[in-house]
Amino acid sequence: MGASIAIVGSGPTGCYTAQALRKALPDAEIVIFERDPQPYGLVRTGVAPDHTGTKAVTRQFDRLFERERVKLVPGVEVGRTVALDELTKAFHAVVLATGLGADRRLGIAGETLARVTGSGAFARFANGAGGPRPDISGHILVIGAGNVAIDVARVALKGAGAFDGETSTSATIVARGTREAARFDPAMLKELEQAADGRLTLRFGLTPLSIRGEQTVSAILFQDSAGKTEEIACDSIVTAIGFEAEATALPYRPFETGAPVMLAPGLFAAGWFRRGPRGTIVDARAEGQTVAAAILESGCLTTERRGYDGLSLQDTQKALT
Repeated sequence: MGASIAIVGSGPTGCYTAQALRKALPDAEIVIFERDPQPYGLVRTGVAPDHTGTKAVTRQFDRLFERERVKLVPGVEVGRTVALDELTKAFHAVVLATGLGADRRLGIAGETLARVTGSGAFARFANGAGGPRPDISGHILVIGAGNVAIDVARVALKGAGAFDGETSTSATIVARGTREAARFDPAMLKELEQAADGRLTLRFGLTPLSIRGEQTVSAILFQDSAGKTEEIACDSIVTAIGFEAEATALPYRPFETGAPVMLAPGLFAAGWFRRGPRGTIVDARAEGQTVAAAILESGCLTTERRGYDGLSLQDTQKALT
């Protein structure tokens, strides 16, 4: 029997790893396990719904499953639906590419109030992927200094995706650092400012101290570099400060500070699971090639394995409990 490789996670890095492996091993059995009912991770749920160019990468991933004989098994959470040990015994190589799925928290008082949402949860709803509906009425305040903050403000002001017909009246983007240090794409920022037509305010050099409100958010208290405090009123808050590890049943925790590609013989780490929430889809492609090369060079493909048929899964399509 030929090589059998399992990839845990169908985000960009997982799919690019499968793509590189298929090219190198045309006859190998490649199986991608995905916790969600649908594939592609943050490309499907985390990218703004009006970013059609970025989302178009999923078409080449579709070809993996339609033409390249890569098997997708959705609705399976490794560590819960099937044990990682079972995978490593059944497959020559197992790649952990689960990513980081939780919004990073501010760590300040008041962030559990109603109408405070992380950008990941905001994007999931905007993409129709479920979750509670964020309230974007009135004035929305977005905390972040990158393109995700721009995406959130744009979607809120234009009512894109699942927010069709519902818009914020105005938006403020607040960053801790200076304007020069912000990671905004200049073209994206210019487009947003033009589309906002005076409804967008940018503030820099402000650190959030606490979120004010009784049942729901009413304002947020900031401090500038000189120690002066300022309260900015708002009707809702979206934090766009990155992602962190969520609760997982895997015996390995995601490595936000980086980890080797090979964790143990036959077990590999890739993508944000390995190196933390850094990098773009272009980086994911390069990493997929790196992980595929590491698998080929490791010598783990020579032993006898049964692959997918060796698993005890009875109903791999069932919903998680």
